[in-house]
Amino acid sequence: MIKWGAGIPDLSIFLTLSLYFNMGNDSNLRQTILIFIISSLVISMFGTIGYMLIEEWTAVNAFYMTVITLTTVGFGEVEPLSQAGRLFTVLLMIVGIGAFAYGFSIISQYLFTMSLNQIAKERRMTQKIDKLEGHFIVCGYGRVGQNATETMRDEGHNVVIIDNVENKFEDIQLNHPDLYYVVGDATDDDILLRAGLLKARGLLVCTGDDANNLFVVLSARALHKNLLIVARTSDVHNESKMMRAGADKVISPYRIGGQRMANSLIRPQVLEMLDVVTTRSGLELWLEDVHLLPGSFLDGKTIIEADIRRRTGATVVVLNRAMHNVTSPSGDTQLLAGDHLVVIGTREQVEKLEMLAEGKISKKD
Repeated sequence: MIKWGAGIPDLSIFLTLSLYFNMGNDSNLRQTILIFIISSLVISMFGTIGYMLIEEWTAVNAFYMTVITLTTVGFGEVEPLSQAGRLFTVLLMIVGIGAFAYGFSIISQYLFTMSLNQIAKERRMTQKIDKLEGHFIVCGYGRVGQNATETMRDEGHNVVIIDNVENKFEDIQLNHPDLYYVVGDATDDDILLRAGLLKARGLLVCTGDDANNLFVVLSARALHKNLLIVARTSDVHNESKMMRAGADKVISPYRIGGQRMANSLIRPQVLEMLDVVTTRSGLELWLEDVHLLPGSFLDGKTIIEADIRRRTGATVVVLNRAMHNVTSPSGDTQLLAGDHLVVIGTREQVEKLEMLAEGKISKKD
């Protein structure tokens, strides 16, 4: 009775088939594995026909003997073998195990190469992210996260995406090779730090799970006290919890979506105007947030003294100071470093005001 242990062929068959249906678009590897699968079928047919001719077995017994020989499962002979049958079995073992070993080597090489490529890719991405400063981080690349990312990127902002599903980035990388991302759980402090949290300008937490969003907000606020954090919630009752956890703003997409749809019916002209001043599609008017820096021409001036309207053409709509909004500030309102001015104007007018507020141009300019 012939006995041999189960080994590489069993594993190589399973892994090869699994790899073939999950390898993606690697055509060269797919072709190689397809050749291996076809070769295995040919060897199986060769063994079955050989036993049928040499031992005069039925097709079932011949196929069974071929399979247990190729897979080395350790079962005995189905019927006593003749000398010619034993020699044929030895030949079948040499050819079969050689083919399976070749298939296993292909799998091992591919997995090893894939692992090295993944490590190198992550290292290159980490190096790129380390160079960023003043960027935005988006946690959760679902429908909300994708739209938010596109909006910020369209305006020229750098965005780092955090998501624990790597497959989401495969197709995007083909169209946006400059996309920054970190694959991992955003509730992990290390993942947030890899995304450059300490040098980020703001964090958008928009996964579909309120509990996860809450943990991300807690972690981010503990790591960066002054970071601007905007969080998404699916349940409006969780808004207060998000705020207590450290979120600066909490957005409920469902509530905002419902309000927008209602306003489209009640006041369509107003909503159309808001679309004009809040989108970035080459339209004339922009609604922008301008940050007043220390030492700029505007610092310490009243709105009348600054003469913003004449100097830039932009109009101040809201003055935000210490998270308190002053709508339509009067002319004697003094502007101070740290103020945020919500202004409306053309892109050129807004840019001129930004340069004035940042000290890049002076009164003489």
